[in-house]
Amino acid sequence: MHFQGKFHTLSGAHIRPRPQQQPFPKFYLGGGSRQAWEVSAKHSDVHLFWGDLPERIAANIAEIRALARAHDREDAIGFGMRLQVICREDESEAWAAADQLVRHASERQKQDVQTLYYNSVANQRVQQLAREHGDLLLPHLWTGITKVRPGAGIAVVGNPAQCAATLQQFIDAGCHSFCLSGYLHDEEAERFGRLIRPILAANNRGRLAA
Repeated sequence: MHFQGKFHTLSGAHIRPRPQQQPFPKFYLGGGSRQAWEVSAKHSDVHLFWGDLPERIAANIAEIRALARAHDREDAIGFGMRLQVICREDESEAWAAADQLVRHASERQKQDVQTLYYNSVANQRVQQLAREHGDLLLPHLWTGITKVRPGAGIAVVGNPAQCAATLQQFIDAGCHSFCLSGYLHDEEAERFGRLIRPILAANNRGRLAA
């Protein structure tokens, strides 16, 4: 690939292994500021949100689509959600795992999260949610990780049915793509694939990609 632009020049560049998506992967862009929304409306394939109330996400989607309309991209842009997942077959075990993630955090760690990243509009929103709603935005949507890390610290916590039902609210709000992670990531990914995804697939036949 050859490319010469304002900021980057590439000569004979290759990507190995080649991306599965053709002709190229989708362009995801995130951000909670108006400026980020305007860039997404003009350029991105998918605007990625951090965890929030589903009704707030639905309203944000409507607003970004309106911005995209000015570029004839109202139907071209899609929407995704970035969340942590803490799933166990027994709900009490899921909450115990969630508590273990933050139990030993120092006051210095908590203060750093409050102050070091405050210029980010998206981080301001996450901290606002934690202040206004406490530990739970919804019965299984937990703000606890925001105490110890910036960014995508809101988690879906519960048994498989509870986690699937919470994620379904974001699907119904208009999100078709999900960037999910957990602690430990490989173990949480295995549980998601085995326990949660089959429920979502069954409830969204013809709606979710394979």
